[in-house]
Amino acid sequence: MVKDMVAGDIALLEEMLPTKKEDLSKDVQYRIEHAVVLAKSNPILAAEHLNEIVDENIYETTLNEILDSYYGEDNTDNVEQIKEFTEAVDNRADETLANYAEAKAER
Repeated sequence: MVKDMVAGDIALLEEMLPTKKEDLSKDVQYRIEHAVVLAKSNPILAAEHLNEIVDENIYETTLNEILDSYYGEDNTDNVEQIKEFTEAVDNRADETLANYAEAKAER
C-alpha cells in the first residue's frame, strides 16, 4: 500500500517537473545541442525542426534550451532572432514563450 502511494507520488513529480537535458539519451542531447546552434544562425529552421518533435518532454526540453540561449544574460542583441523563432514555432510553445518574455521584462 505505502509502496504504491510512493510510486504514485514519484510518477506525479516526474510528470510535473521539467525534463533535464542530462536525463535524456546522448543521441537526444546531441539533437538538442544541434537545435540550439541552429537557432543562433537560422531561427526559422530551428523552429521548424522543433515543430517536428512529437515527444512532449523532448519538445519542452529543446524549447527551453533554445530560449535559454536567446534570453541568457549575455544576449541582449537577439530581438530579431527571438521574433523570427516565435513566429515560426507552433502553438505548443506559446505559454513557455510568454513566460520567458515576462521574465525578461521583469529584469
